[in-house]
Amino acid sequence: MGTTAKAVCSYTLIFNGVFECKNCVTFCLQPLQYHRYVDDTLMIWHFGEDELDLFKYYMNTCSKHIKFTIESLKKETPFLDTLVKLEGNRAITNLYYKPITHTTTNGMTQLTCRAACHAEIQGAEYRHVFRVKRICTSLADFDHHEIA
Repeated sequence: MGTTAKAVCSYTLIFNGVFECKNCVTFCLQPLQYHRYVDDTLMIWHFGEDELDLFKYYMNTCSKHIKFTIESLKKETPFLDTLVKLEGNRAITNLYYKPITHTTTNGMTQLTCRAACHAEIQGAEYRHVFRVKRICTSLADFDHHEIA
């Protein structure tokens, strides 16, 4: 990554951090959980959909440079490489594979991201195994990924 790209990325992180400190905390209702990685945000909202729409409207009026979109999923949602599922009052996490499919010109061969990721994991070092272990809430989910 070049110097300019690093500076832009750092500026984005600082801008988003200041924006959140100034605006998220001033809204009358606060999310149960709020996590951001660069420009991706995971939020667990425990109020109604009308209040969520108000929160989105409020956040979109705070700056002309940032516009929020919402993907509202009731039971589970992907966030980066993690799938977050709500079971009762508990958040369960598992490794998430992005559903990418590639088809060759003859239409016969398909390569999914899961297959590509699995091949990469087979030769992974300790840090990759540790990452998957950290993401998966249950041992059964961890074992399902056949890393050990």
